[in-house]
Amino acid sequence: MDELARGVDGMKWFRNLKISYKISIACMIFILLIVGVSIQGIISSRRSSKDFHSFYSERFIPVRELYTTMKSILEIELNMIQEFYSAQKGDWDEVNRSKEKSRILTEAYTRSWNAYKNIASDEREKGMIREWEDLVVPARNLRMKYYAALEEKNYITAERDFSDWKNAFER
Repeated sequence: MDELARGVDGMKWFRNLKISYKISIACMIFILLIVGVSIQGIISSRRSSKDFHSFYSERFIPVRELYTTMKSILEIELNMIQEFYSAQKGDWDEVNRSKEKSRILTEAYTRSWNAYKNIASDEREKGMIREWEDLVVPARNLRMKYYAALEEKNYITAERDFSDWKNAFER
């Protein structure tokens, strides 16, 4: 019972305060709580901003570069089909226009691929880069063979080279 009495006596100073002081103390405690929550929110917001920037620069941009690369390769594939049918019809102007579009697309996907290579960070990505580059060189050579077969009007060989080129990218 003594402890309880001492506890009550220990609060005597608080009971002796005027109500205005008690309200002021309560307001100060609430203000400190609000300031504490605000500071925590600001710190969390800054951390989120850094995390988003990291995600954007390290994950989103590389994926966008890969998308551009694949989109260009798919457009080259469509151009090759167009070239094949135009060559069979004897429309060599269309063949040359499509070849020029493919050349521009090749430059675009090469730029995107190089941008992706410069951003790649971990060993898994670097392994994928090596694997991809091992596929691209033979595919590029097949495309040149395809164009040579088209120029010679050897459509059977051109069709086979196109099929081999397409299969090289599907591995």
